[in-house]
Amino acid sequence: MALVSEIQKSSPQVHMSEAAAPDVFMASPSLVGMIPPLADCHQYRRAERDLDIVVRGKEEKARCFVLCGLGGVGKTQVAAALAHRMWEHQELDLLIWVSATSRDNVMRAYEEAGEKIFGATTAPREESAAPLLAALAEAKSLRWLIIVDNLNDPADLNGLWPPNTSQGLTIVTTRRRDSALSGRGRKVIDVDVFTAEESANYLRERLSAHKRLLTEADQLASDLGNLPLALAQATAFILDLALDCASYRARLHSRRHRLADLLPAPESLPDEHRATVTATWSISIERADSLRPVGLARPMLEVVAGSYDHDNVGGYIRNGTFWSPILTSSYVRDYLSTLLHRDISYEEARDALYCLHRFSLVSLDQPEYSGYPYVWTHPLLRRVIRDSFTPEKATRVKGVVGEACLNYYIVSMI
Repeated sequence: MALVSEIQKSSPQVHMSEAAAPDVFMASPSLVGMIPPLADCHQYRRAERDLDIVVRGKEEKARCFVLCGLGGVGKTQVAAALAHRMWEHQELDLLIWVSATSRDNVMRAYEEAGEKIFGATTAPREESAAPLLAALAEAKSLRWLIIVDNLNDPADLNGLWPPNTSQGLTIVTTRRRDSALSGRGRKVIDVDVFTAEESANYLRERLSAHKRLLTEADQLASDLGNLPLALAQATAFILDLALDCASYRARLHSRRHRLADLLPAPESLPDEHRATVTATWSISIERADSLRPVGLARPMLEVVAGSYDHDNVGGYIRNGTFWSPILTSSYVRDYLSTLLHRDISYEEARDALYCLHRFSLVSLDQPEYSGYPYVWTHPLLRRVIRDSFTPEKATRVKGVVGEACLNYYIVSMI
């Protein structure tokens, strides 16, 4: 099928420039952008199977899938794996990969796609996307896939969402969980960490040439919270220094080492990673902290991270899961007020938790039997936050949360 002729037939207002060579634009299939390579020892994981099922499901009305989750869980890899499979199996006539770190990047990718298909245009970049999206909405037999990767701000897609058609498919990857990302024709999918089995398979494959290094591999996967990015970077560190997993675990649990000290240097990162896991999270924390109430998300995350292993009274903290009233209690608010030199209200403390949730830094689980959500954070993220504490700060945070737990326990016993 001729790619341009199909689009032009459905969208007569769009024409190639006179200077464009027809044989260039008649070629099909057409790829715009670059699909990231799959990671070494890539695992066909649960998230990919789930996406395959909903993408290919006949009864699924949504044709836009938003993959959200904590930085490092492998959202881009899930999307890239789907793109590679569909492209290699010749299931697509048009594939556009967008690096969506800014609105301008999104428009630039659409502009490039339009130029590749229709020829050069003199329209301003802000307007160049409209003909392409209109044509995709009308094309009846064009099989297309657009992947919008690493969307930082939901507003960057305002007016730029691809159309919802039976022949087209859109995948968006993001750390955000804002309600603006859901809506008609869109399905939000949470991407979780590896399962224990997937982690074990990854480590066995990655370290297969050095089987002696696999000592305590399963325990290491658990220590790293089965986070794909952390597993990849930890194994690179292990291989570079010829450590075994047991020795790496010993360093990981030593108070002498920060997690940042146990990851490869920037020039030695595996799989073309652009940043270490710690740097990846620092960006999310900074952006969450910029949301209203400004400046409160980071210290709230510190309270959560610094108290996860507290021997609390009443079971209000279990395996890193908090009962949220502890975090909005007067004890915690007084601590935050002193830290920030302003009064922190209950509403502000509660909103700070939801700012963290919007960037997937915490998960809020609302049980049916409770009016308050439970708060959970990834164990490795808690470790990164605690690495920045002074001994005095660590003691103070645990003490504040302990007082809040004791107060709730006493009240519940009266």
